[in-house]
Order: sequence, then structure tokens, then C-alpha cells
Amino acid sequence: MTDAIDLARPGAYVGARVAALRVERDLTQTQLADVLTISVYGLARIEAGNRPDLPVSILLRLAAALGVPPATLLPQPMPPAAEVAQAHQEKGRP
Repeated sequence: MTDAIDLARPGAYVGARVAALRVERDLTQTQLADVLTISVYGLARIEAGNRPDLPVSILLRLAAALGVPPATLLPQPMPPAAEVAQAHQEKGRP
């Protein structure tokens, strides 16, 4: 993907990838949530980028359910931690 990555909201990138892959696989949010054993609301929050604290265990389950390597769901290349911290600081986030 060539979309710009909002370093202060890495969950937005993950969410967009999950949503795109889900649609490519012709799955509804309900179907994917059932496979993941999470609520539809929880999946909707992930897809909307509103889960900045997404556990690695959920990321791994998402990748498996969508049939992709986990790295597929992450920005490539991953931005250095210092850049992420600076982006958070600029937006007034901890």
C-alpha cells in the first residue's frame, strides 16, 4: 500500500487492512467476529482504528482468520519508535 501512515494512529492502518482483507474475502463483520470469538462492536472498533492497544494475540488471530501473515496487517516498513513517539507528542498524546 502506498497510503500515508498516521504515525500517531498506527491502529488506523491495521484497521484499514483488516477491513480491506475482510471485504476481499467476502466476509461480514459478524462472520469474522464469530471466527475470532470477539464482539462485532470489538471488530468494528479495530477496523475503525479505535484500538491503539490491540493485543498481539488478537493481531495473530486476525491474520490467521484472514489467511495472511501477521506482517501483512502492519505498516511496511514499520516506522522507528522515535518517529511514533514524536508524532504522538505533536498531537498531544502520551
